[in-house]
Amino acid sequence: MWRRASGSPLPRPQPRRRRARRRWHHASRSKRGPVTAPACFARRRAGILLHISSLPGEGPVGGLGAPARRFVDFLAGAGQSVWQTLPLGPTHDDGSPYQCLSVHAGNPGFIDRDALHEEGWLDGAPSGMSLAAAWQAFQARADTAARYDFEAFCAEHKSWLDDYALYCAIREEQGHQAWWHWPAPLRDR
Repeated sequence: MWRRASGSPLPRPQPRRRRARRRWHHASRSKRGPVTAPACFARRRAGILLHISSLPGEGPVGGLGAPARRFVDFLAGAGQSVWQTLPLGPTHDDGSPYQCLSVHAGNPGFIDRDALHEEGWLDGAPSGMSLAAAWQAFQARADTAARYDFEAFCAEHKSWLDDYALYCAIREEQGHQAWWHWPAPLRDR
């Protein structure tokens, strides 16, 4: 115990209250003010980390079809409110979700082919049909509402969609080589 020069004991120091560090929005410190936690963090939650590719499915990986919907129902029934996945973008040939071809596009392997079959865009067994066949059927058979939704999606995502589609077409034409191995006019466009 510390004592004063007079010999009387010093009062025990009170712990200092630490002020929480304010976090500011990166865009403008003065205009936006401190960032508060989203409402989803206002209470404790329980959930699971399971990538969509780990769900059962028709192909080599799971998808966003009936097994995914059953899994969500199971989570809700078990009182779970969070389903965390790995990145959902289109992958290279190695299938790693951490090396996506796009941060915006979804993995076409997760498309529910049964839903495409139910819409009439795939004939025959859904697992054996290609997405190219579904696209051709969509162009031939889609109703006005589906066409409008497609056009609205393309317009909303124009900032990245056209370049990504061109990249995929060139990549396919170049035998899935890395872009830096492409001929200069394609690589440097």
